[in-house]
Amino acid sequence: HGALMMVDPRGVIFASTRADWLYHVLWKIPPEALSGIADTQQFGRGPLQWTGMERLDEHHAVGPAGKRYMLHHALISNLPGWEIIHVHDDEMFARQVSGMKFKNAGFIITMGSALIGLISIILYRQASNEIRKRKLIEEELQSVNHRLQALINASPLPITIIDIDGKCLLWNPAAVQVFGWTAAEVLDKP
Repeated sequence: HGALMMVDPRGVIFASTRADWLYHVLWKIPPEALSGIADTQQFGRGPLQWTGMERLDEHHAVGPAGKRYMLHHALISNLPGWEIIHVHDDEMFARQVSGMKFKNAGFIITMGSALIGLISIILYRQASNEIRKRKLIEEELQSVNHRLQALINASPLPITIIDIDGKCLLWNPAAVQVFGWTAAEVLDKP
């Protein structure tokens, strides 16, 4: 009963057992912070919705319908600021605990810990894969830039780039031969 989720330092739900909460903000945050998160497009184009949960204290929250919930959270050691949060109905938990036998509690705690560990490993691998993909894309972009620079330098035709203010930003070796000015004489000058 309840929801298990992985939350980033700003309160955005990155993974959740409740699909309708995915990429929502768990706690209400100021509009300028929301627009800052949306601008990064890290969690899609937005707008990020609020779950309606309001924190009462470290271990309690109230939902949009006024229902009280219990909170259990654990920081993720290798992702500073990220945490795993379990939210469940306060009354339901009290009824379950009162009827639960002690031996079942150990099993549930063990299984819950194993589930949290498994989710952490899966999410860590996904994040690592994304980082690896971004590095490969950056390396490819760098390679393309080097090839483009080589083509510009090897061109027999003069190639120049002038910005909107009239300053010269690019002056290839062919431009030196055709116009007679060195790159040092024209770069960053009108």
